[in-house]
Amino acid sequence: MCDVTGTFAAAPSAPSGLWKHAPLTAFSVSSASRSRKERLSCEALLSMQTRDAMFSRISIIRPADDSWLSSERCESGPSNDVLSKIRFARQDDGRTSSERCESPAASGGTPSVRSPQADDQNATESTPSCTASSMEEEIQNLSSVKDLEERHIRHLFNKVSPVLDQIGRREVYSWRLETYIKGGRDKIALTHRVPIHKFSTKVTDQILYLFAYEFGKRRGFDGDIINQVFIPEFLVRIFMECQGTTFEESERLMWQ
Repeated sequence: MCDVTGTFAAAPSAPSGLWKHAPLTAFSVSSASRSRKERLSCEALLSMQTRDAMFSRISIIRPADDSWLSSERCESGPSNDVLSKIRFARQDDGRTSSERCESPAASGGTPSVRSPQADDQNATESTPSCTASSMEEEIQNLSSVKDLEERHIRHLFNKVSPVLDQIGRREVYSWRLETYIKGGRDKIALTHRVPIHKFSTKVTDQILYLFAYEFGKRRGFDGDIINQVFIPEFLVRIFMECQGTTFEESERLMWQ
């Protein structure tokens, strides 16, 4: 076992504002005689805890009734995953979040390990124009957003993320961002739920990872603004791409 000692030490509070990060956690690790394997295990744990301090506040609500109010935490994926812990609300099928987010290792399988190099390559990879046109046509021919697959989400994320980045810098108007800034986080958390129930679980897990990695880790946005502004905006925009509706009509249809 890797002996990690120390307590949660909150970082100095940052000025209130849009770009405030979730406070990171300080740890101390006893350096008694250990094998190289034990030291590496400790390093992996510290890395996981540091990522968790930044990304654990990112959540997606799956509303069907008032059960979305009691969100739960679960551990998902290998320790080197950017999202080591995610909060979910309870699903309609009766499964708890821990059952839905059970890692492959816990269920007897072999966890898939991402390398940082692969993450960087995937995050910045652009789709060739010939593939983009066929992908656009394929997306528009889907009968429902439930039919979206991971390759569609990657294409749409590459297409929409520049606009979301401009929204974050207030170069493009978004009522969600304006309300987020003026209304206070507690109010926003109750009023701006994410209509994630329109999408498949496989796709929403991918969306979580993309936003936590691209907008959280790489661009430094706070978990609250990712959850309350960027993810809802993204879902409405990909709904609009699939259904061929206006932005306002897509917002209305997603809540039906």
